[in-house]
Amino acid sequence: MSGDASILAGAALTDFSVPNEYQSSANFRCFVLDTGANVGKVAAPSAGGDIHGVVRHPGQAFLAFPGRPLRIEASASFSAGASLVVGTDGRVATGSGITVAIALEASSGAGSIVWCRIPTGR
Repeated sequence: MSGDASILAGAALTDFSVPNEYQSSANFRCFVLDTGANVGKVAAPSAGGDIHGVVRHPGQAFLAFPGRPLRIEASASFSAGASLVVGTDGRVATGSGITVAIALEASSGAGSIVWCRIPTGR
């Protein structure tokens, strides 16, 4: 996890507010905190990149810190124990990139909401 997110993960273990523009279609999807022009605002992640947390409707989010179980929306089917990467839509699947989650249960396909664990060593 990058600098600002590491500080947040250590300081805030509870939900925090998410801007309205990311709420309606982003339920149970991964996010990053913008470091550009909109510094600190929730934004969509890069494909195969790292994440800072997972949005939960309405307007709440969980920070992604090692060992934490989170529910995340899948973009494809996968087995329990699969190493998962994120897409630009914030959903997870198997693929190449940074492993942002480990599946704790199988996904039946796109749109499934599954329990995952944030891995150590990210």
